Amino acid sequence: MRTYNTISILFVISVLTFLSQCSSSDREQMCGAGSMSIAGTNSCLSFEHKGLSDTQQVSIQDKVAQAMLAVNRIMPVDNLLIRIIDDPRLVIPGLGIGGYNPSETEILIVIDTSFTDLERSLEGYLFPMIAHEAHHTKRRLSVGYGTTLFEAMVSEGLADHFSMQVAGIEPPPWSVVLTGQELEDWKGIARMVWHETSYDHDAWFFGIGDSIPSWTAYAVGYDMVNTYLHQNPNRKPADLHDEPASSFEF
Repeated sequence: MRTYNTISILFVISVLTFLSQCSSSDREQMCGAGSMSIAGTNSCLSFEHKGLSDTQQVSIQDKVAQAMLAVNRIMPVDNLLIRIIDDPRLVIPGLGIGGYNPSETEILIVIDTSFTDLERSLEGYLFPMIAHEAHHTKRRLSVGYGTTLFEAMVSEGLADHFSMQVAGIEPPPWSVVLTGQELEDWKGIARMVWHETSYDHDAWFFGIGDSIPSWTAYAVGYDMVNTYLHQNPNRKPADLHDEPASSFEF
């Protein structure tokens, strides 16, 4: 009887080892050449920025893994490719990094290695930035990012609140750039056009063109979602990835 148990245990261990190796191989195949699997997730990381040092790459890899694990604990996401790329034109002014979500399976993290405070930015912003963009990918799979100014503002407001939920941070600077009467004034202006599909995304979100303050749409979207969360205290940003934008209209 003792021999049978020993053989059985060894057999189970062998099977589990084999399955683990197959799983690891499958993940490597899924990620493809030039990318690596993110530990503990079904997603991949690709370094396409040639100017990063080995130390910076290791730090980024650790931060991405921590962020993806934290995201998956409260809002599972699968099969993402996170690409680290080089295009200083796309970073957030004053931060040296930026995040974009072109599709439901891809996140772009843009890094300017010439930025003098890059290490501080990576330490403080990369984790919540991954969470923010991951929320976008999840929302794209259900209701979508949105085609109107209003829908886009809700998507960005939700993503910012989700990044705060995951990372335990204060509101990011773009979410609170407008306050008080200035915020109320721009909410009123936005309301007049926010169901139009021909809105100028770069002007409303990034202030390009100088007619609208930079990050205005982020601030309005953050405020709308903030109001909803206060009115619905049992709901969390992680629960709202598929909530219709109409729920946030005031």
